[in-house]
Amino acid sequence: MRKVLVVIALCFPPLIAAGDSDQFLVKMKVLENGAELATPEMIVEKGSEASMNISGEQALVAVGLIVNGHNENEAHVVAEIETSADRMSPELLVKKGQWASVSVGELEFHILVEDHAATE
Repeated sequence: MRKVLVVIALCFPPLIAAGDSDQFLVKMKVLENGAELATPEMIVEKGSEASMNISGEQALVAVGLIVNGHNENEAHVVAEIETSADRMSPELLVKKGQWASVSVGELEFHILVEDHAATE
């Protein structure tokens, strides 16, 4: 199975919060009807919009999100997930380092957010 991965990051001025990392490592799982469609990972700048389109033999999945630190242990995530059959736009407050999930109908979205130390 050949996958084409397109990553587009649109930068907006970051929102500053004390004790937050400037970057987050975001791991995701997108399932539909119990079948795993995609497991994307991306590094997201705080307060910036990031999006990813994944196409494969089974489906097209588009994920867009903005991540901001809420406090030292939590992150605020605004996401938009779209498949060829379903769509959801959850807003979540997640504990860093722990999986969180939301489902609408047959579409499931799982997300793990961690602080990411920038390497130069």
